[in-house]
Formats: sequence, C-alpha cells, structure tokens
Amino acid sequence: MIKTTKLNVILSAAMGALLFNCVTGALRAQEAGVQAKPLLHPLFSDNAVLQRDRAVPIWGWTRPGAKVIVQLNDDKKQTAIAANDGRWTISIAPHAAGGPHSLNVVGEGAGESATRKNLLFGDIWLCGGQSNMAYDLNGANNPEAEIAAANYPNIRLLQAPGSIKAAPISTFEKDASWQVCSPQTVAHFSAVGYFFGRNLNHELNVPIGLIDDSWSGTPGQSWVSGPALAKMPEFKLAVDALKESASAQGAHVDPILAWWQNDPGTIAHQETPAFDDASWQTMSLPGYWETKGFPNFDGVIWFRRTIDAPAEWAGRDLTLDLGAIDDSDTTYWNGALVGATDDHSRERHYTVPGAQVKAGRNVIAVRVLDTGGDGGFSGPALSMKSGADTLSLDGPWKAHLGPAMQSLPPMPPRLDDPNAPEVLFNGKIAPLLPEQIKGVIWYQGESNGDTAAEARQYRTLLPILVNDWQSHFGAQTPFYIVQLANFKAPDDVPSNDPWPNVREAQLQTSQSQRNSHLVVVIDLGEEKNVHYRNKQETGLRLARRALSDTYGFKIESSGPTLRAVRATGGVIELKFDYAQGLNLKGDENRVFAIAGADKLFHWATPQIAGDTVTLHSIDVSAPVYARFGWSNNPRASLYNAAGLPASPFRTDLDIK
Repeated sequence: MIKTTKLNVILSAAMGALLFNCVTGALRAQEAGVQAKPLLHPLFSDNAVLQRDRAVPIWGWTRPGAKVIVQLNDDKKQTAIAANDGRWTISIAPHAAGGPHSLNVVGEGAGESATRKNLLFGDIWLCGGQSNMAYDLNGANNPEAEIAAANYPNIRLLQAPGSIKAAPISTFEKDASWQVCSPQTVAHFSAVGYFFGRNLNHELNVPIGLIDDSWSGTPGQSWVSGPALAKMPEFKLAVDALKESASAQGAHVDPILAWWQNDPGTIAHQETPAFDDASWQTMSLPGYWETKGFPNFDGVIWFRRTIDAPAEWAGRDLTLDLGAIDDSDTTYWNGALVGATDDHSRERHYTVPGAQVKAGRNVIAVRVLDTGGDGGFSGPALSMKSGADTLSLDGPWKAHLGPAMQSLPPMPPRLDDPNAPEVLFNGKIAPLLPEQIKGVIWYQGESNGDTAAEARQYRTLLPILVNDWQSHFGAQTPFYIVQLANFKAPDDVPSNDPWPNVREAQLQTSQSQRNSHLVVVIDLGEEKNVHYRNKQETGLRLARRALSDTYGFKIESSGPTLRAVRATGGVIELKFDYAQGLNLKGDENRVFAIAGADKLFHWATPQIAGDTVTLHSIDVSAPVYARFGWSNNPRASLYNAAGLPASPFRTDLDIK
C-alpha cells in the first residue's frame, strides 16, 4: 500500500493515537523480543557479501573489555578489545571481487565463537523506499517464469527486518541472514531490487549483494535521522518529542501514561466508584456528543454509569459491549482498567474479570478522546453480558467535559507508527552502520504527494535525506532516485496536482545533490494500479544508469534533458540534451502546455526538429511558460533513440 495512516508533522494531530495500556503492552512486547546482542552482527551471516576494493569493518558484541580474535580464511589473525558497551570492531583489508571465503570469530567468553562460510566480496546495493520498492516478484510481470529462472549463486539477498524505533539501534532485533538467490529465496524479495541486481551481475560479472530495506506506505521523513530532520522547522517539534519519548522508555517510564496524568479527570480519579458525579450532566447513549449538548467540541469527555448487578453475577466474568467509540477510549470497571482502543470504527468488547464483579452497585467509567469531527458512542446498542444474561446500558449516563484539544499538550509520538518522523532511520538504517556499500537505489515519494503542501515540502526533505544517508554511508555514495511513475486518470485540461511537484523535487534533487541520479519511469505506470507490474524495465533502467554513472560504461542512460528555453515569435522553443532520435509516443497534443504572462496553461502543439521541440497554441498568442508531462498520468512521453523517456518538467518555477 502507499500510505497506511496520515501523519501530520504537528504531533498534536496524532492525539489519541495511542492509549497508555496499548503502548505499555507494545513496549513490553518490544522489550521481550529484544535479543542479546550477538558476537557477530547479522550482516556477516553465512552467504554474506562484503564490499570489494575497500577496507571492510567487521563488528559485534561481547563482554566489555573482552578480547576477540577474528580471522578471514587463513589470513593473519586480528585482535580487538570490546569497548565499555561491549562492541568490538576490526577492519579487513581490501579484497578483489570473488570468493568463497570464510570468517572465524572467537571471544573470550565460554563457548563464544562464530564461523561464517560462503562469503563473497562484491558490490552491495541498499534498496530503500516504500511499496514500489517493497513489492516482491509475485507483483511483477510473468512472476512464475521469473522466479523459476532466478538461479544466481553470485547474487545474495538480505531482507532487513522492520523495526520502529524512537532512538537508533545498533543491530537487528529480529532474525535476518543473507540468502543465495534462487527460486526458493527470491519470491518475496523486492522486484525492483532483484531486476536491478540481476542486470548488474550480468554486465559486471561480480557478486552483487542486495539489502531490501523498504517499508510500504511510508513517507520520506520516517527515513531521515533526527539531527538531519530537525533542520526542517516543521519537523523539529516531532524530533524533540521522539527524543523525550526515547529517554522515558530508556528509564522504563511510559510516556503515554505520563501524558495522561495531565488530564484533570485522571488527576481527580474520576474512574473510581467513590468519585461524586452528582454535578455532571446527564446524556443519553449511544450517540455523538455534538448532538447532545457539546457541539463543535474536540477533546476529552468522561462518562460514568452506575449499574446494579444481580447477585448471581458476583464473581462471574462479564463482557462490556460498548459499540464503536469515536475516536479512542479508556474504559474502567470499579476503577480498574478493563480495555482501551484507538479506532473510531471498531466495536468495543471488553472482558471484566469475575474477581472485580460484585453484587449490587458497580461503576463503569469511560474516558473518550476525540481529535476532530464527531465524537462519542456511535453504537450500536450498549450492553453487558454474563453468560446468557444481558443488561442494557443504553440510556442515561453521566458526562463531564474535559480539556479541549487546543488546550492539550502534544501527545508523545506513537512508537508503533512507521510513518512517524525518524523512526525507520533509527530502526532499519542505523542497524546497518557502518556497513560499507556500493550505493543506494531509492523508490519513494507517493506518501509525500497527497497534498500540494507535502509536495512542496518534499523539495527540501528529499535533499536532506540524500545528504543524510551519504553522511552515514560515505559522502560519495551513489544515490539513484526512481521518479514516480504515471498513475490515475489522464487529465483533460492542464493541471497542477501534487504528484508532478513530487517528480520535480526528485528531478531537482538529482541535479543539486552530489552523486545523485534520476531514473525516469513516467511511461511504465498503470492508470488504476499504483503498484504497476513492469518492474523488469524499472530495474533495467536503474542498472543502465548505474553502469553509466557509477561504473563508467559508455552507454546511453538518460532520456532527453531540457537544456534551454526560448520564447520568440509566438512560440516556445525547447532544446534538449541526450536528444538523438527525439520522438513522441502517445497523444502528443495533450502532453505539452504553454501559458502567457497570465499563467493560464493551454495544450500546445509540438513540432520536433533535431534536438528542439517548438510549441504553439491558438489560445496563447504570446507564450512565456512551458510544461511537459505535468500531470498525474501524462498522455504521451518524449523519448530519445535509446528508448529512454524525458522527465516531466516546467519552466514556470516562480509559480507555486
């Protein structure tokens, strides 16, 4: 998928996204799942690829101060002493491509040793981004044939585990190991990554290691480190809050529980049977509170209901059926927490342990948080059950207004949301460091193109991301950006949707950032499928670009690129580089648009001569600006003789 939740950069928009018992449960599960750090990092498993032609760090963990002996093949043994945090590191001298090799690591601890076999020196490429990178071979063209033919012993695959983290971690928290590429191992690997690596392996005849480090539906800000992301003012608040949340987690303090302590109702213990609610308003439930005396209110409202339980119910488990609650609830029985949910559409069914059920007076208390729109109990009917017996909870409840949304402090960021700023850098990129890699291929941007504001923001965000990764993996690390493919219905009139602006951010980043390169796939997409199937051609174009720009092959790897613009005599002339065999395919009369000083765009008729496209329109007598392919799904593409398309572009860069 492209986006699973909507992340607002102001954290208060995520108010109510987690409730304290949900988070504490997640944190406990997290803590229980964290394994002891290994003697040897999982990056150095059997079948691993080590980066050729440069010194390669090898690292792991043992007892602080302990000695570790490392030996590659029969080479001279190297010794390292573990630091105070238990981490040790050695460096292996540069090796040419090839193998297999073995690696032996021995620590001073009892039985502490690791032997790794079938290692190769070659080129490692990191495959990052969201769903169009994450989609596996089953989602590509001809999946059965492609998978059956994927016997490439010199291509190795590593699926980086998914972890969402408030602070950087140093190793994977789930099992991961390198796999030899085969029909048994490739089916669920990134299709774009595989086809890219397959082409490189064929042309270079060297081992290729591919690390799939993608996550569907995620925005760019999730993949940037905190210090880099904090350079953008709109994200600094989120980064600071995440840092505080990480500190609290490290101190075994639940930040969501601490946040709720600011609620006056929580402070007053309004969930307890002894609390006096006589002054509270009466409200009939179910129903939204906007229609029951609290119009236009977003924030916290407490509800209480006193019920008389039959004597035979005492000591028996009960089920509370409260219907759906908008947005989130925390529910108590006689002051004890029995359930909480953050989903406005999910019906609540909470179990009350029999030990808490007594005959006679019992009190249900529900703290409801609504962040916008309608709030309250949307139904259906409310009830509680004991075995086959049912009591209705419809009708009068006590209700008390709590703090409004605008008066609430920002809630700590949710620690289970992959769309939150920084969390995927911390959980999926940081564990790789300081791994030596050849380069990065990056396919992402759909989740930063929902609105015009997000698309404009991406112009700043993407260069920061590229620079951030290069600062960690090496300043000259090649970074290949796949531009968003065509998608959605073609436009009947010239438009200015968010996606063309995301593509422009990708184009500009490739032009402004060191060692950054653009791969255009504007002609490969599908109108009704954002996860288009022709990943073979995407991987091929990535490989062509890398072979040209990183490996020095003398091949054409770029589509036509705008070099110069001239408005003269009622027409606009566009001159292109990489323009041998310049040609248009598709509806050529609805892909270029021009505008005069009024900046109102009309379709233009193109004429191609050599490296020049001349545009004119009967609707624009004195054209000033030109656009090409400036829509979600352009109706035509401009190619050169190599069959590579031009990137969409515009010359009206002063228009936002």
